[in-house]
Amino acid sequence: MNFISWKIEPAAALFRYVIAGAVLISFDWAKWDRFKIFLMFFLLVSLAARRLLVVWAIMAMVYQIAYLKIPLKNLAKIGVAILCIEFFFQIEILLFGLVDNDSVFAVKVSRYVYDLGTGNTNRIGALVLFFMLLLYIVMKDNRRTAYVVFSLTFGYIAYYITGCRTAFYGVIVINVVAIAYWFGCIRNWMKWFIASVPILFFIGTFFLAANMDDNKAINEAASGRLYYIVKFTKEYTQKEWLVGAPIEDDAPLDSTYLDMITKGGILLASFFCVGFMTVVIRYFNKIMPYLPFVLALVATGLTETYFTGPNGVSIILWVFVLMPVVRHKPVL
Repeated sequence: MNFISWKIEPAAALFRYVIAGAVLISFDWAKWDRFKIFLMFFLLVSLAARRLLVVWAIMAMVYQIAYLKIPLKNLAKIGVAILCIEFFFQIEILLFGLVDNDSVFAVKVSRYVYDLGTGNTNRIGALVLFFMLLLYIVMKDNRRTAYVVFSLTFGYIAYYITGCRTAFYGVIVINVVAIAYWFGCIRNWMKWFIASVPILFFIGTFFLAANMDDNKAINEAASGRLYYIVKFTKEYTQKEWLVGAPIEDDAPLDSTYLDMITKGGILLASFFCVGFMTVVIRYFNKIMPYLPFVLALVATGLTETYFTGPNGVSIILWVFVLMPVVRHKPVL
C-alpha cells in the first residue's frame, strides 16, 4: 500500500476497501457482542461518510486481534519483517534507476536532503519511526542496550539523509521513556498526567492555531502546520466541528489531531481521548512496558498523520485505546 499509493494516489482508497472487505470476511458471524453490533452500525455510518472507513477498519482489526488472541509481539514482528521488505524494495528500485533520489535544500535543517525515490522525505522518516516503534516491542524485554544504540544511530542517519525531524524526535522519545521505565523511574501517580496527554495535545494544537498571529515563530518551526489547521477549519460550522467534514483540498494535513477532527470531529476525538484516558488509568501497570511506544506515537502525531489510518503502529495504539470497550482483551 505504501509504495503503490505514493505513485498512484487513487490506489490508497482501493486498498482501504480491500482491507475493510477482508476484515468483514474474517468475522465469526455466529457470535455477537455489543462491540460487534457497534461495528456494524459504524460501518453503515462509514459508508455514508467515507472518510470514516479507515477508522472503522482500524477498530474492526483491533476487535479481531483481541478475539483471535493474537499477541502484540507477534504483530510487531510481522510489522518489522514487512518494513524490512519495504526498505529493501525501495533501495533496489533506487539502485536500478527506476526512481530518482531527488534532493532539495531544506531550510529547516540548513542542508540538502534526499527522498530516496519516494517523492517526499517525510515518507522515509515515517517508515524509520514505525520500524523503531515496532522493534521496541520486539526487543523491550531483552537486548535493551542493543536497541538503544541501534535505534539512535539508525534514527540519526535517517534524519541526516532525509531531514525528517519528527521521526528522529520520536526515536528520542522512545528511548527516553524506555530508559525511564527500565530504571524504574515511572511511578503510579504519573498515570494521571499521561492519561491527559492527548487532551492536552488537542487543546494545544487548536489553541495555537486559533492564535497563529501571536505564534508565528511556532508556526515557522513547525513548517507551517498551524496554517494548515486554520486553512482547513476556519469555515467549519458547528456540525462540522462535531462530526467532521470532507477534505476538498489535497494539501497535506501533517497532524494526526487535525486529521482526527476532519474525519470524525469532536465526537471521534472525544472517543479517542476517553479510551486513552480510561486504559491508562485502569490498566496502567499492564501497559507500562508499552509506554515508550504509546507516548512516542502520540507525540509525533502532533506534526504528522500517523494513527488515523490502518498501519502497523496505529493498529497497536488503538488496541490500547479500545481495551476498555472490547469484550475480548488483547494478549499483551
